[in-house]
Amino acid sequence: MAVVLVACADDRQVGRIGDARQVVQTAVAIATTGEVGVARGIQLSAIPRPGGDAVARYGLGMSLAQLPASALAPSFEKAFGPGGSQSLFLLAPLALGLLTAAAAGRAARLLGAGGRGEGFAVLLASLGSPLGYYFTCDLSEPLQAACLVGAFVSALEARRQETRGRGLAWAGLGGLAAGAAVLTKAGLVVVAPFALLPLLGPSRSPQGASRGARIAVAATGALPILSVWAAAEYVRFGGLFRSYGGESFSYPFLEGLLRLVLSPNKGLLLFFPALVPALVEAARRWRAGARSAPGEAGSDRLEVLASLLPLASLLAMAAPWWAWHGVAGWGPRLLVPGLPAVAALAACAAERWKPSRGRTFVAASILLDALPLIQSSAPVATYVTKLAPVPVPAEVARRFPPFGGPASSGTEPQVPGVFVLNEVPLASDHITHAWLLWVRSGKDARERARRLEYPPWRSSRPDLVSTIVPFSPRFVAAVAPPPSLGFLGRSVVGGPDPASGKAYSQALSNQVLRALQQRKLDRALDLAGRLHGINPSADSAALVTETYRLLGRRETMMAFVDSLSPKVRATPPIFAVLALAARDAGNEASARAWMERAAALGTPAVTAALGQAPSAWPADYADFLADERNSTIAALPGFGEAGSPVTTRPAGSGER
Repeated sequence: MAVVLVACADDRQVGRIGDARQVVQTAVAIATTGEVGVARGIQLSAIPRPGGDAVARYGLGMSLAQLPASALAPSFEKAFGPGGSQSLFLLAPLALGLLTAAAAGRAARLLGAGGRGEGFAVLLASLGSPLGYYFTCDLSEPLQAACLVGAFVSALEARRQETRGRGLAWAGLGGLAAGAAVLTKAGLVVVAPFALLPLLGPSRSPQGASRGARIAVAATGALPILSVWAAAEYVRFGGLFRSYGGESFSYPFLEGLLRLVLSPNKGLLLFFPALVPALVEAARRWRAGARSAPGEAGSDRLEVLASLLPLASLLAMAAPWWAWHGVAGWGPRLLVPGLPAVAALAACAAERWKPSRGRTFVAASILLDALPLIQSSAPVATYVTKLAPVPVPAEVARRFPPFGGPASSGTEPQVPGVFVLNEVPLASDHITHAWLLWVRSGKDARERARRLEYPPWRSSRPDLVSTIVPFSPRFVAAVAPPPSLGFLGRSVVGGPDPASGKAYSQALSNQVLRALQQRKLDRALDLAGRLHGINPSADSAALVTETYRLLGRRETMMAFVDSLSPKVRATPPIFAVLALAARDAGNEASARAWMERAAALGTPAVTAALGQAPSAWPADYADFLADERNSTIAALPGFGEAGSPVTTRPAGSGER
């Protein structure tokens, strides 16, 4: 399993999915400044704070797991060039994946499986489930899964230990894992206790720890981490469970349930057929419990419930959630943390089959989830998030948060196309990933761009089209590069790659913008200098220039700009800052001319500025980068690359 994941973990995709990008940004914020804030307005879902910055709404668990990568990243960037640290941010997911799979195998052993069943559990909890893909990307699902199955295995071990001390130690570890699950995702406060249900059963050894002692120690193990979680919630959001304000459980429950279990888009059975033998095994064990001694029967049933209820509770919460599909990722993303314990139960069933039948079933499960290891979900997510808003009836619009704008004609409201795409069968994960793999096989960039204009759902939903057609060469290079081998460590040994992200540079630039927004200009200058040192690009140069402008050090600013290479100097980010500097100096004609050259930034603020007087422009360069919904800058893996040089000097710019 480890060999396959290392061979398929394409580190070029780190930082491509918005949720993961904010997790890494928070980790870099902690490692760099000791704080958790991020820049305001750059990420759509970040929550503004009174201090002028924002915070990511996601749990801190995965950001803390990424701290070692964040601390080591500057050294790797200096040694291997911009983007050289990409592979570091996949080490934690991979390690958590190995831990999760090993725990699933151990759970199968504790549930009575032998060696073959243990192997089946390892594979069904990784390559034979949607989780396998998440072990190769920078989302938080690997940590969620590791915590839940870790709590489950710890609870099983606590009952089986022959000494009181060992039983209590395992119970404490289970509580620790449950607390870490909540720190990673607040909603798991409902889920994690189910994984600890075996603690309620009697010890299997007369010398083992009592039920009450195990529960008390588990609670003690969870309490410190839950305290950290609660404190972080209050500091960042002002209270518990407030990070998803404005979003709701507004999707029809039964429809969401059916889509998550049976639909071709995100149906769990299509991605994890092991659910069927797991349910059969659960029923067999439940019936067998009725024929056992009363105390032991109840304990065995608790173990069955602990295997299934975490997944069932995730399903119950995801079905009515407006984003039941998880927006990005492979398969039913919101359900995958609950799969390892179910895989252990399924492995117990498969072990009793004929060996050839069990191996065939596991192999078929692996094949069903092999596609995202060949074609990452990150470029698919980048493509579909650029779909145009579509008009929908008012009762449908009420299912979703108000992310869309008013309809341009008629009376129907609009919602982003990506939200309804998961209801279109021809946009199922298996189809879209295979389609993008086919797109990448085009003979050149022009052919690939043409193929991108014809997604598989175009015939059934022609309204779900991209807003950025024709596709720029930069977008095509990011989303549909020519087929090439992706593996863990490519960023270190593979050399420059236009399809590769620069997650650390993105996160560090985010901290520069945050410092500028908060007017911590000395910090901004220090961070911008670090960024430009490891990634000397137009974007990093613009941040250094902007810092000098806000410091009022005009001569130093111009000397820095003149020191840049012509290719970097003549780019839209630099032009935007020079436009603001000319505005500050009272040279309106020069400011307008520079802003015209900055139009290629393509953000709403830049577009609006072209039709405004300079006095009406935003005060800061950061304001020109705001609103990721309509910008192709911050979301692309090429962020930080200099654009095409512009050699024509604007009229009236002599004094610059």
